[in-house]
Amino acid sequence: MGDGSLVEMEVVRVSPYLRDNRPLLWLGEKGAEVPRLLPIAIGEFEAAAIQMPLEGEEPVRPISYDLLASMVSRLGVAVHRVIIESVHRSVFFAKVVLQARDTARAIDSRPSDAIALALRTGAPIYASQALLDQV
Repeated sequence: MGDGSLVEMEVVRVSPYLRDNRPLLWLGEKGAEVPRLLPIAIGEFEAAAIQMPLEGEEPVRPISYDLLASMVSRLGVAVHRVIIESVHRSVFFAKVVLQARDTARAIDSRPSDAIALALRTGAPIYASQALLDQV
C-alpha cells in the first residue's frame, strides 16, 4: 500500500457506545477543515489504555502497551506507523509497521492495540483512503 492511498488520522476521543457497553474510538482526519470521522468499537480495557496517554496519565506499573513500547524501543526497533486498513462485517483490521535499520515489517493488529501502542511511541496513525470512502 503506497503512501498516496493513506490518510493521516488522529484520535478525537473515546466515548461510550450506546449499546452493549462497548466504547467507541473516534479517529478524525488530521488537518482537514471538515475531517471525516472513523468510529471503531473497542473493548473497555483498550479504551482505558487509549484514554490514559490522551489525558497524560501514567499507570503505577506498566500495562501491556507500555511494556511493548519499552521492549520495541530497547531492541532498537521503531514503530514507524499504524495503518487502519479495512473493515469486514464490522470488524476492523490494522497493521503496525515496525522499522529496524533499512527494513520495515507490517504486523497484523487490532486497531485498538495498534493505536494504544502508537500513542505511547509517537507513531503516526493512518487509515486507508478506501476504508474512509467505504465508511
